[in-house]
Amino acid sequence: MTIKYNIDLTEKEYIQMLILATHTLDNRFYDLLYQFMDNVMIPSKSSWDIIKKWFIDVDEGYLINESTVNSDGIVECTGTKLLSIDLDPHNRQLLLDQISSFAIENGCRNGKEPKSDVEFNVDFDNHHRVNPVNIDKFNKKQEMWLAFTEFLALNKDKYSIVIDGANVGYYKQNYEGASLHADIQQIDWMVQEVQKLGYAPLVVLHIRHAKSSQLKDIEKEIINRWISDGTIYMTRHGWNDDW
Repeated sequence: MTIKYNIDLTEKEYIQMLILATHTLDNRFYDLLYQFMDNVMIPSKSSWDIIKKWFIDVDEGYLINESTVNSDGIVECTGTKLLSIDLDPHNRQLLLDQISSFAIENGCRNGKEPKSDVEFNVDFDNHHRVNPVNIDKFNKKQEMWLAFTEFLALNKDKYSIVIDGANVGYYKQNYEGASLHADIQQIDWMVQEVQKLGYAPLVVLHIRHAKSSQLKDIEKEIINRWISDGTIYMTRHGWNDDW
């Protein structure tokens, strides 16, 4: 039904429907389960509990075990090796094209020219190692997206791990009196930890988190070090750093 009417369900909604199917002994449980598997990438513990209940109480005859999976993809309790399912080249290109189209169409929503932070002397073209593009010749949104894709092409072998600066910087920062910007020192701790493990990190962070007027001196020093080391990519004003 969800496919027929083009309805996108969240995990919570799938859970409620699976619970209903379990209580009513409805075999459409399996159809829901297959859709759930396709659409929910990382299920919660509550999902596991209701799925387990079906195979214990309704469709009997199954042996239920909980196990860990090691870094090689081996299920510890059975020794089975899980297959890594990656996108094929065709679907990968379709996904990249969709992301590019979405970014260009929705990128610079306010239409304003991005401003550099004078304190950090962030020249986007030089900082991101791309040649200046004549924005009078190209649509501004296309120019900004082109700058980003050129940066990726020029630096594809330089970095081995990407750090979502905002996610790391806001971790456990939801308390009274917390800073409005991401915790720069917390991000730097992550940078140093992954470097110790042998990774070459790239921090992706929106430039609004780097306003000099709201940063402590030590945070300014950290950002200047990231810029000097080429460890950071600052997203321009009007752009979503999750893209």
